[in-house]
Amino acid sequence: MFIYILVGKQNASNMAQEKLQSMREEIRNYQFWKAVRCEFLITLLYVFIGCGSTITWERHKPPDDLKVALAFGLSSATLVQCVGHISGAHMNPSVTMAMLVTRNITVLRAIFYMFAQCVGGIAGAGILYGMTPSVIHGPLGVTSVHADVAIGQAFGVEF
Repeated sequence: MFIYILVGKQNASNMAQEKLQSMREEIRNYQFWKAVRCEFLITLLYVFIGCGSTITWERHKPPDDLKVALAFGLSSATLVQCVGHISGAHMNPSVTMAMLVTRNITVLRAIFYMFAQCVGGIAGAGILYGMTPSVIHGPLGVTSVHADVAIGQAFGVEF
């Protein structure tokens, strides 16, 4: 019995070392960094194009819903087609989290993807803000809660 417990601990230790070794190999891999760069770039473009479609050049006029939907849908389809074979084209930390939970990607890859996606989204929004004339900034696609909806209700809907 003692030998079994000892061998079991050694196997667990070996498995931990193998996992650490595979993480080291993954982080040194060119394809890994290429995929992380792709996630950054497609999230940047997705936010830039999608939120840019909400800009109206006339004051106090709501954006055309069809135009916004087509911009988001077509940009999503195009970006997935462009880099789906490289990184999976998650474009969203929630998709990355779902892929992690279903064990389709590693923890290390998920962490780097989510970081790249967040930074890419912020960069895309920043570029859009910088390129838009200040007179027509408006909300730039930012979702806001209606005055009649309580914060708890808004949280529930988003959750």
